[in-house]
Amino acid sequence: MINLLRKLELHETAKDISMSGIDLGTTRTRILCKSVAKNTSLKCLSLNRKIIEDEVGEDLAKMLLYNDFIRKIELESNKLGPHTAKAFADVIRYNL
Repeated sequence: MINLLRKLELHETAKDISMSGIDLGTTRTRILCKSVAKNTSLKCLSLNRKIIEDEVGEDLAKMLLYNDFIRKIELESNKLGPHTAKAFADVIRYNL
């Protein structure tokens, strides 16, 4: 995880990253959001089956307010809910 954060900071990541096999949890997901928000090399982030809670889903949406380079985020099988949905809707409305 530390290596990935360093590469995100230096804009040296692959275009597609899957967090498969990495136990993120709330704190690590929020740290990841802050790093991705500033990154310009990442285009697709897969966070499937990470048990991401609704409140952290809001951070994922807010990350897109600062990152214009992400084209796809995969969030299948997480615990996202209405707060995340509203946050993503707000980001989409802002970016229109």
